[in-house]
Amino acid sequence: MNFLALRKISGIKSAYVHDSRIGMTAPIRSRLRTVLSRDLLIDLEDRIKAEALRAHEVVRDGFEGLTPLRARGLEGQARFRSCEQGFEDVCSLHGGISSRAG
Repeated sequence: MNFLALRKISGIKSAYVHDSRIGMTAPIRSRLRTVLSRDLLIDLEDRIKAEALRAHEVVRDGFEGLTPLRARGLEGQARFRSCEQGFEDVCSLHGGISSRAG
């Protein structure tokens, strides 16, 4: 079922149309921009990029002798964990409450 048919069935009066160049993330991105502050989005984007670069550098500089496949796997795990931590840190700076607290 395509997105336009889903709109007709569910009665959604959204102007979003699927565009293969941007995928289905456009409605999500648009919604986030309306409910989250601009400063929070900018801080999150900056932090994600910084954490991904840091994970790459840690694996590149600290783990010699790994096969390329294992090095990429380690980098992926490190990137995920550090981006997760960065997301929580930035959200808490902007007034968010951790779901892991207490």
